[in-house]
Amino acid sequence: AITPEVLAAPAIASGVIALRTSDGRLRGFSTKDGSTLWTVEEAMPTLTLRGNTAPRVAGSLVVCGFNNGRVGAYDVTSGEAQWEVAIANPTGRSDLERLVDVSRGLQVVGSDAYAVGYHGRAVGVDMTTGVVLWQHDISSYAGLGADFTNVYVTSDVDAVVALDRNGGAPVWTQTKLRLRDLTAPTRFGNAVVVGDYKGYLHWLDSGDGHFVAREHAAGGRITAAPLVVGDDLYVQGEDGTVAAYTVPKPAA
Repeated sequence: AITPEVLAAPAIASGVIALRTSDGRLRGFSTKDGSTLWTVEEAMPTLTLRGNTAPRVAGSLVVCGFNNGRVGAYDVTSGEAQWEVAIANPTGRSDLERLVDVSRGLQVVGSDAYAVGYHGRAVGVDMTTGVVLWQHDISSYAGLGADFTNVYVTSDVDAVVALDRNGGAPVWTQTKLRLRDLTAPTRFGNAVVVGDYKGYLHWLDSGDGHFVAREHAAGGRITAAPLVVGDDLYVQGEDGTVAAYTVPKPAA
């Protein structure tokens, strides 16, 4: 048997580890003994992008995206489907044109989930009902980040786009990092931070997208979105460098 790869971090809640694997399945494992509790399987297209969407837990639900352009929410203890939404539909003649993977940076803020697809759209979905609250046509491989004000998307040509979280209307677009192979954006302080293929971090003002700062954080490409823990931001380069940043507090 071929063992599928794990290409995304798991989500853990209610004694269950929810794990997305490269064979199109979302699996629930017991935290006590590792036994399989449930499995959700989606159809796999002929051709898919490298990488998977990390599942997210919100209350009693785990939400996840799949390679066929669908996002679904499932009961975290039983795996029972609560809702599923297609955020991208395959079009075109070639398998390359028909790529519709849900990108890696799926987010949950409050009672809403936000996702974006390659050759698809960004959507806001009510976690309780599965109703699509808004949609905006944009294609993304890197994915998105979100805060209580906006959803921030890195497009497939590396424009960083801020969308209003309540209605999906564009707020600002920063196009000066085109083709720098950016990560998904991460909100940090008053800025949105993205990494690039040369190991640089770029800070953009969250209000209008202008450049605030730039740091050469690593000697290799930054693949994963920067991670915020408390007051610090962490980033890792493909050369093995791990860097941490903080925003100094003003003197009293």
